[in-house]
Amino acid sequence: MTLAQSNASMGPPIETIQQVVLQGDLNQLTPDQKIGYVAGLCEHLGIKQAGKPFDLIKFQGKEVAYPNKGCAEQLRNKWLITIDTPVIHWEDDTVYVT
Repeated sequence: MTLAQSNASMGPPIETIQQVVLQGDLNQLTPDQKIGYVAGLCEHLGIKQAGKPFDLIKFQGKEVAYPNKGCAEQLRNKWLITIDTPVIHWEDDTVYVT
């Protein structure tokens, strides 16, 4: 194994890791590293990567992993969160929302 192969197998340089961790910018990651990053997010959150829960988008000059509707649905199902239409009624000067 050459020195270049050894360095390549060690992962991205520390500057790139700092940019991702401290600024949330994925610009300098390779496509494979971005896939690994999203896979790590999914594992951390306990959701399935196959549902494509994140979109990689450009936002304010950075490339970020943006949680989409699929991510929200998986998290809602995991944590048993329901979305119901509230019932609103008035009694005297008080509003009750249930």
